[in-house]
Amino acid sequence: MCVDCAEICKLLGTLLARGSALAPKVAQLCAEVCDACAELCEQNDADYCRACAQACRECARQCRAIAEGV
Repeated sequence: MCVDCAEICKLLGTLLARGSALAPKVAQLCAEVCDACAELCEQNDADYCRACAQACRECARQCRAIAEGV
């Protein structure tokens, strides 16, 4: 899941950088993937999993703002 999450985040960054009209739709998908990744990582006690979950939650929040045009 973490690799998929990283890939969708990378794609969103690319779309945003070139001003693609698809960015808001991909941002919504990215938020959903980040939430799913965070849920999985929160099930582990390892420090790196906790850090990943925190980063994914923040990314999901930012992606929703992009998707909503905020």
